[in-house]
Order: sequence, then C-alpha cells, then structure tokens
Amino acid sequence: AEKCVGGLPSLKTLMDDRRAKSTQSIWLNAGNTLGGDLFRTLKFDAAVQGMQLLNFSAIYGGDAGRRYLDGLSQSIVVSNIDPPPQHKSVIFSVGNCNVSVTGYLENTEMDQDIQGVSIKNDTESVLEEVARIRKGQNVSNLITVVIGGSSVNKSKALVSNETIDFVFFSDANWSEEAAQRTVNQNAPQFFWEAVNKTSSKKTGYVGSLRANRSDVAGRFIVGQMDLPIANNCTVANANFTVLYYNTTTTPNDTALDFIKSELERLQSQNKSLTLNTKNLTAERGLCNHSECSLGNLITDAMVAALNGNSSWSGNATRIGIFPAAHLQPNVTIPEGNVTVTNLYGLTDEDAYIYSVLLTGRQLKDLLEFSINSSSLLQIEYRKDRDNTSEVVSVKTVSAVSSSMQLSEINVNDSAAFYNVSIPFTLLKMGSYKKLLSAVNASFHSVTIVEAVTKYINNTGSMSLPVLGSRFIRLELNPAPSPPPIPCANHTGTTVAVTLVVAALVVGLIFGVWRYVFGRYRPPSDSVLRLIDLD
Repeated sequence: AEKCVGGLPSLKTLMDDRRAKSTQSIWLNAGNTLGGDLFRTLKFDAAVQGMQLLNFSAIYGGDAGRRYLDGLSQSIVVSNIDPPPQHKSVIFSVGNCNVSVTGYLENTEMDQDIQGVSIKNDTESVLEEVARIRKGQNVSNLITVVIGGSSVNKSKALVSNETIDFVFFSDANWSEEAAQRTVNQNAPQFFWEAVNKTSSKKTGYVGSLRANRSDVAGRFIVGQMDLPIANNCTVANANFTVLYYNTTTTPNDTALDFIKSELERLQSQNKSLTLNTKNLTAERGLCNHSECSLGNLITDAMVAALNGNSSWSGNATRIGIFPAAHLQPNVTIPEGNVTVTNLYGLTDEDAYIYSVLLTGRQLKDLLEFSINSSSLLQIEYRKDRDNTSEVVSVKTVSAVSSSMQLSEINVNDSAAFYNVSIPFTLLKMGSYKKLLSAVNASFHSVTIVEAVTKYINNTGSMSLPVLGSRFIRLELNPAPSPPPIPCANHTGTTVAVTLVVAALVVGLIFGVWRYVFGRYRPPSDSVLRLIDLD
C-alpha cells in the first residue's frame, strides 16, 4: 500500500507488503502476543485475529476455547497445547536451505485447563516436534527456529539443546538481565546473545526486542529482525531494526490522536458489540463485561488520583477496590459512547475517595467478596468452590518500586500494611462495613467522577481498551482525523522475523479468576502508542 494511517494499520501494511513479496515473513509472537501465557493469549484472541488482523478485541466464555482452537488450526504453530493444533511447526525454503519454525506457549501463571485447552510441558513438546522435523530433513541444510515465551532464561535453556539453532522470545526485560550485566538507558533496544551448547562446541542464539519495564516509554515496541542465511545454511548474526520506540516519558500528542482514531475505527467495525441493555446489578455476584470494564477504569482512576498524595506511606501499593455492586442499580450502559456525563448516572456523584491501611490478611478477607480487582494487582483464586479460603495469592507492584515487577503480598501477615483506595460508600456496605469498621480511613477531597475525568484528561486517549464481548468508550474531546502517512517501502531479501512486544500494561495485570470465565478484570491503564514505520 502506498498510503496508510498510523497505528495498527501501519503494522498490518508492513506485513502485507512483506508477504506480497516473500512468504518468509513471520510474526515472532503469533499466538503469544502479550507475554506468552495461555490466559493472555485467550483473552486477547491473538491466535485467531491479533496477528492477522491486528484487531485487539477479546473473546470470553465457552466460545473462547473453540475459536482459539479454530485459529490454531488455521495459521498458528504451537507445539505444546492439547488438543493439538493442525500444525505445530512450519518449514520453508531459502535457497538450498530449509528453515523450520516451532512455536510454544508458556503457562507460568495459570496451570488449569481453559475450555478444554491445556498446556503441556513446553520443553518436552518443542524437542519432540524438532525431533520429528529432523527425521524428514537433511539436517545439514536445516536451520531450526523456536518462537514463544517471555523469559531470557527459558530461551537460553532451550537453545542450549543440540538440535535448536535460534530461540526468539517476546519480551527481553532489562530488570531480568540486571543480575547478569550492567544495562543502562543507552543499551541497544534489542537483545541478542550467543549460548554454548551443552553437548558440543556449537553455538545457539537467543533474541528479542528489549523492553524496559521501569520506563513507561518502553511499553509498546515494534521491530524487525533479519536473519542473513549463508549458502552453507548458517547464520552468524542477526540485523535488528527498531521500527518504533517511544523514547520520551511524555506521550506524543500526534501519536495519541492516531491511537484514538484507530480505536474508534476498530470500535465502529464492532458496533454490534457495544450494545448493552443489561442492568448493572452484578447478578450472581458477577459483573458483566461492561460493568467490569467500567469498574476497571474507575479503580485505576481512583489510584491515580491518590498517587503521590502526602497521606500515602512508604509501603503504599497501587491497589483500589470498586465493586460492581456499587454502580447504581437499574441503570443501563447505553449503546454507543459513555461520556463523563453518564458517569453521574452510573455512580454516586458525591462518592468521595478514601484510603485505608490493611494488612495482608485483611486485604485477603476484603478480596474474598470483592467483585472487581484493582490497578496493577494480580489475584489468584481457587477453582474449588467448596474451599472456604478462595484467595490463593495476591501480587501487586509497590508504589516505591522502580522495577515495576509484581511482588507477592503475604495474605497471612497481620503486621505489614498496604494502602487501598476505596469509595466512601464501601465503608457502609454490608460485609465491607463489618471488615472496615475498625480501620482508620483517610478522607481525600476528590470524588470518583472527578478522578475519572482527570484520569482521562491526563492519559490523552481512551482509557478503556477495545476489549471484551461488550465494551464502552469514554471520550471527552473527539480526536481530529489524522492525515494519511506514507508507509515505507518494506522490501527485503532475507528471512524477516517481525518482533512485536506489546506490553500494554507494565506487569500485565491479571484479573480475578474466581470462576471459570467470569470474575476477572481486563487489563487497564492500557495505552497503545503510534507505530511509526517511516
């Protein structure tokens, strides 16, 4: 295409151009979009559409597993899921050489089956598939590539095997490398390292784009890596090109305008999904998708409003609680946009925000009957509903942490305190009142509506991601339609492996997994930035 608009269409145009000229262009993290585990893959529908259409709309419920498997059988190579997809690997020719690509998914956070889709041991599955490939190939002309995962150490362990030449993973994290080397702001924006084989003098390689989790500017990176293949079927090095990297801490207004325009386009394509006439009553103790998304935004806004407040102590965490039951009963989220004005009808406009200091044990008790979770918070619930202690673990990112990594809260501890933001009316609601009655609450002179309004203004773009079988859009000022930008002439004669690291939320927030498909929150505070291909 000679012209294209910014953002996701630019990236799609890049791949369309490459595929039109060569079949040797692949996505590094196909089926592995946001970090490598099955839950995130299912949530973002990456295997079905994300890497093909770049339509970041999620699917949920019983349909998720079926569509996921359908997508795998069509185009995505994953070696370690059960039932197995049609293709666990792909092989293509480059001159007199053959290149095999085998994919895998990590499941480091969740170990339960999801709609009949389960994860098998990744190392065993990859090696089994590679062995199968080698039986039918002239191994002297074979280059073996493995894609998947999000860990440097996992990738190094795989490539140390005698039969694997390259492992490309989705997220090289500066903090993970810190123990091995000194990494500074001037370090390359990619990771490339040679690894000695365990049983020979041969060398394998691991590579990825490098994301700096402690820097909000490094949350969305798109790059290209070329593997020049010699006539003797060897690859000595790789050539990296970072197509986009936001190196400033201040979001670019033009980029944000592009993003808003693109999200509007995606939403217009899925207009039927915006219809929601369900009363906000949190029936069965669950919030429907629109309620969860709205509550998700509110908790993030509450936490952002109090961030840096002098009343916060040194051990404060980024935790906020806003149950869907707190939304006004018998109110519907209308079809189409939800504006700030609508918030006055959906919430108590005079609901001021408080903060309370809770121990790990108190926080666990609070979350036992909480419906929505909070910003930068990961909660794991037991699946066994007969178990009276449903919360297994709680992890959050400390407000004083520079690494932006999730750390676990001791839910049995009654000594350390964690700062939690809540709406005032939560102090008067049923079980919450009983739990919080003896807790000293700090008043903050900001209401929920004020916090959300300020939050949207500060982010400069829509805070609600295009996620969920139903989603809502909050918009203060429509973004002007950006002019088309010229797309670069994307030509190449070498094997191109496109790397995409979309760390939309540092730490990648997980939702509440109390029931099989309900009770979780989509990721929040998500800001897609412009992909500049020029």
